[in-house]
Amino acid sequence: MYRGIQAIEQFMESIGLTWQPGQTESAELRVSYRIGNTRPLGIDRTLVEFHCDAKRAKVWVPEFSRTSFHQWFEVPYQEFEFTPGGSMLKIKAAARGNAPPYSVGIKPLA
Repeated sequence: MYRGIQAIEQFMESIGLTWQPGQTESAELRVSYRIGNTRPLGIDRTLVEFHCDAKRAKVWVPEFSRTSFHQWFEVPYQEFEFTPGGSMLKIKAAARGNAPPYSVGIKPLA
């Protein structure tokens, strides 16, 4: 299993994008997020941006800006996981203060 920046790099490679330091890559993907124990919100098709920075790699889902869940997903603030041969980049964050834990899944459309 890959974690952190390596998880982002491997996921990008699996969907045909190239990690290029200092560049932003984007693709239309399927995303979902779950806050606490709630039912996940799924978005079947949206643009996802990958900001390739070895020190501050981050992922942005513009569609989430329409919800209360509008933030960058950034290493090291969230955990990133990608399993070789898998199709989903998983982003997880533990509960902090009054904020419940949440998870995000990003995967190809097909």
